[in-house]
Amino acid sequence: MRIIKRYSNRRLYDAFCSQLIHLEDIADFIQKGEEVKVIDNTTGKDITSKVLAQAFLRLVTKNKSEDFKVFLFSSLISGNEILAIFSMIFFSVLSEISILYFLL
Repeated sequence: MRIIKRYSNRRLYDAFCSQLIHLEDIADFIQKGEEVKVIDNTTGKDITSKVLAQAFLRLVTKNKSEDFKVFLFSSLISGNEILAIFSMIFFSVLSEISILYFLL
């Protein structure tokens, strides 16, 4: 399992290969079947879910998938509970990232 540390400046450090990495790198690890655990270096909390959601969001927005956006909205409208929960997480991460980009 790869242990990734996230520092307060939002930089990600891969302890396995002793280098800074990006969200796209984490997505590559997952696609290759590797397990990843992301730890907030300041608090020691496991923030894997949050970082994986951000990596997923980065891939989706990079491809500007209009179909995926329609899928999320229709899931919310149809009342599919699992997809609705995923959609809420997705949009909460999206709003967090939007705020961070606005502040930068």
